[in-house]
Amino acid sequence: MLLAQCWSENNCSLPSDPLALKKMLRWEGSDEEFGGVLACFQPLKKTGRLTNPRLYQEWLDAKQRTEILSESGQRGAHKRWAARPTHQKPISNGRDYLAESKEILTFLNEKTGKHFREVDASLGFIQARLKSGIDVQTCRTLIMRKVHDWKERPDMQMYLRPETLFNKTKFEGYLAEVTK
Repeated sequence: MLLAQCWSENNCSLPSDPLALKKMLRWEGSDEEFGGVLACFQPLKKTGRLTNPRLYQEWLDAKQRTEILSESGQRGAHKRWAARPTHQKPISNGRDYLAESKEILTFLNEKTGKHFREVDASLGFIQARLKSGIDVQTCRTLIMRKVHDWKERPDMQMYLRPETLFNKTKFEGYLAEVTK
């Protein structure tokens, strides 16, 4: 038990107070037997706390291996991700679909009072409609129409979201309502 406790400490050591160690072990044996247990431990020069020499060496080796693996992982991650651009703008036909979809999402949040985040799950539906040739103003008009139709209806308020409004199958029907 003392070896396990020693390993789990930050500096792989135990207090040098025999009473504290007995309490830690819930020791019920004799002092003579406890002396045999303590003989397995030596004081550390820097702190005076007790450690088992072999365990301490194993602990230092494990700590060193962990540091080497961590540095290796960091180097690998840096090599893997450093070559990639941190922000890619999908621009096509002179349009920045990402910026436009963020603008539409912000408009939807303002009109509904909701807080949809700018994540792929929300922006993907909008970008798909923009790439199909729909412009920002048409999307704004569609949002205004659906907010007008559904905002006061508790059973429909939950559908004022990108997933529903810009879903491929539903969007064309909503668009037809707007372009009549």
